[in-house]
Parts: sequence; structure tokens; C-alpha cells
Amino acid sequence: MASSPTVAEGAAGSDAGVVQIRLGGATDIGGGRENQDSWFAWVDPLGSGTTVFGVLDGHGREVGQLAARAGRDAIMAWLERPGSIEALRANPVVACGRLFAAAHSAIKQAFKQGLLQNGWIVEEHASGYLQRRRHPSQPWTCLHGGTSCSVLALVDGRRLVTANVGDSSALASLSDRQAPPPPSP
Repeated sequence: MASSPTVAEGAAGSDAGVVQIRLGGATDIGGGRENQDSWFAWVDPLGSGTTVFGVLDGHGREVGQLAARAGRDAIMAWLERPGSIEALRANPVVACGRLFAAAHSAIKQAFKQGLLQNGWIVEEHASGYLQRRRHPSQPWTCLHGGTSCSVLALVDGRRLVTANVGDSSALASLSDRQAPPPPSP
């Protein structure tokens, strides 16, 4: 997750318009042994009308699930910090960069803790990636894994911001049709 975020934004609704949000999803384990996907939906508890959704697709046989969960938790913690919504309003590109930097740092820390708990010797290379080995006489090996992430924020119920890192992306569409009613319980 070290790359810069890609951010797109647009207006959602008008003075007389109402933004209606429906969220759904599906996930597929693919060819792996475990599902490494994670997602979140966050609503501003202060009532600003800001809602943030995110999808994380972990990768790496040993650490993909950990990466997606640690990234999700870090993003939600960042959103709870005082000033985060104001930052998103003022400059979404900078704010999303900070959000993803917080997730990146949390993922690296989770990797490091997990490796140390499982008996590995861990070192951060000068380039920023983690290396591991079981014994000081063994060569270092790189840890392979991480997560891609797409985030969609409806800021103040009016401004739509999307950001992504990795090979994930967000698609937005407008419809002049009325959405169908939710299914009956």
C-alpha cells in the first residue's frame, strides 16, 4: 500500500435532491484456502451526514487476511479521529493519503507483531519492507503480502469522494430510475 492514492470526486444530489444509499456485496474465496476480503461501512456519529464505505482485498498466502483486517481497522480508527472529516472536506486528496498511510503503518505493525509472536526474527529493510528469518545464521527472506483498498465517502451527504490503492477501483453510476424497494423480511 505504499503507492499514492487515486482520488476522484463529484457532487451527489442537489439542493432539492436526496441521496439514497444502498449497500450490498458478494465475495468469492477464489483459488485460495481462506477468504482474504474485508469491508466496512462507517457513519459519522456526530451526524454530519458523512458515510464512508470501503473494500479491502488482501493478498499473500500467509498475511492477506491479516492485511485486509488491519487496514480496515486502521481506516475506521482514522475516521474516528478528531479533525478527520474536516480534513476530508478541505482536501480529499491529502486526507485520503493520510488515511491510507495510517492503514499502511498499521498493516506493517500487524505483520511485524505476528511474525515475532511466531518465533521469527524481523528486520525492516532501509527501503521500508519487512524481512524475516528463523535463525541468525539463515538468510533474510522478504514477507510477501498486503491489500488493495477502495474507499467511497459521501461527505456531508452531498459530496462524493472515491480513493483507491492497489489494483482495486470504484465504479459510480447515476440512474434516473427509482430504486426497487428492499426485500420483505
